[in-house]
Amino acid sequence: AEVVILGGDLITLEDTDLFDEPGTYVDDSLTFGSIERTFQYYVPSSYDGTQPMPLVVNLHGAGSYGLGQLFYTEFDRVAEEEGFIVVAPDYGLSAKGLFLTPNISTFTSAIIDHLSSQYEIDQRRVYATGISQGGGASLSLAYNLSDRIAAVAPVAAGLGAVLQNDLPRPMS
Repeated sequence: AEVVILGGDLITLEDTDLFDEPGTYVDDSLTFGSIERTFQYYVPSSYDGTQPMPLVVNLHGAGSYGLGQLFYTEFDRVAEEEGFIVVAPDYGLSAKGLFLTPNISTFTSAIIDHLSSQYEIDQRRVYATGISQGGGASLSLAYNLSDRIAAVAPVAAGLGAVLQNDLPRPMS
């Protein structure tokens, strides 16, 4: 995955020509010990808080970052069209530097809890996807958060070592 740079700088949510869907974009963080972990998410304009909405965790590849992944995949546009919340965490080695990230499963579980405290999330429809390193991370979630993740869609990920063991439960 490539680092998405605009005019020599990392992209931000303030780049309104890039992030222009009618819903709500949020730059958020959680603290693990003394480390602040960041993530961005998009809530579609159809969200009104009366019905639980699916959540998609969109994981970046090595050398990229959450917002770059959101831009690259256009999942904000898809979320707007299909009616789900999408979150793009900054985890692992990224364009923003080497993060001392807690286990991706711990971080993702904390994000799910955090978003569930603010939005009506359909806990039966939490999905994960990612490209390259993020695809491998989505498979890790299938193993380690099988009680929280309904299905995964890894893209361009090395699957050999990961798939040597059976998943804890059948999963798409």
